[in-house]
Amino acid sequence: MKKYSWISFIIDIRKLPMTSWIQLGECVSKSEHIRRTPLLPGVSEELHKVYLTKGIHATTAIEGNTLSEQQVREIIDGKSKLPESQKYLEQEVRNILDGCNDIGKAITSDKFGPITIKLLCDYNRRVLNDVPVAEGSVPGVIRKHMVGVGTYKPPDGADAGGLLKKFCEWFNEFKTEGTQLEPIAMSIIKAITAHLYIAWIHPFGDGNGRTARLLEFAILLNSGIPSPVAHLLSNHYNATRSEYYHQLDRASKTGDVTEFFDYAICGLRDGLKEELDFIHLQVFSICWEHYVYEYFRPLGPSENLKRQRNLLIEISRCEKPVTRAELQKLSSEIYLKAHKTKNSFTRDLNALIKKELVLEKNEKYRANISPILQHLPFSKSLNS
Repeated sequence: MKKYSWISFIIDIRKLPMTSWIQLGECVSKSEHIRRTPLLPGVSEELHKVYLTKGIHATTAIEGNTLSEQQVREIIDGKSKLPESQKYLEQEVRNILDGCNDIGKAITSDKFGPITIKLLCDYNRRVLNDVPVAEGSVPGVIRKHMVGVGTYKPPDGADAGGLLKKFCEWFNEFKTEGTQLEPIAMSIIKAITAHLYIAWIHPFGDGNGRTARLLEFAILLNSGIPSPVAHLLSNHYNATRSEYYHQLDRASKTGDVTEFFDYAICGLRDGLKEELDFIHLQVFSICWEHYVYEYFRPLGPSENLKRQRNLLIEISRCEKPVTRAELQKLSSEIYLKAHKTKNSFTRDLNALIKKELVLEKNEKYRANISPILQHLPFSKSLNS
């Protein structure tokens, strides 16, 4: 077999800069925070779908799929109405969706085993199921021909199978040179490593990127990382697509994976920050609505007070201060059900202002959330 110097089957993370180690520690900490945060079932399901959508959109968009994130969400929710001419784009999305779901089921049922050639062939067959493929490519079959990826020249087709076999053997006994890592940190390093090596070996005629990212997702999920977190690397690669290809190209030319790891870990850390902000807002919403109910409970069962309570909750769900007209439109269902008029809306709003539960500035209104902010560690960002 020919020697491909950059495919060394050695990962020495001692070369990572201090910034990477700090960010890797942040990734571990934030992943644990997300895993340990209790959420209502509906909120947890929405969080899962939001980042499932982002991950699937990212891993297909980076390969040229032109569907929007909203269209991907509609496919996930079973509400897609794409024209026949775009059905192949939908199929690409469904392939990744099915792959993620099956990986989740395998891990949940403890049927996710070692990384094998068969597993990788199955992943490739899945991502290419019923979609157009490059000429000469057979889904799930290791290539025998030469392929090119931009300026990158992968190993000869005759060597692809042997390199993939060696990768599986090496990866299943994976060790980092000279450094012991805790489990989540190790899974992050392993996921990025697997991605790099599948991209470098390029064992299939088509779908290598999607196969690599599906494997990356599986490794992260199998480590106990929450499913929303396991999609973040794909999202980062797509959001920084030109840098992603630059880093892949550089690593293959130099054999030095340091900068690719630094790039990937930094993106994962930033994605985790964003995800935690999302979760904090969901937790805050639950706390706030509980506070509102507790505030009104001692005041009695008055229908007027119930309307005020519901109006306050409606105001608090607005991301920005709203005008009186906007608020009246948003809360119209409350007053239609109660058979009340615009005058009742005005009285209720004025009552909330008098109670200092709603603040008015420049003829715009927002909920006064300050009474509970003092109890929340993330209050500064919420109060801005």
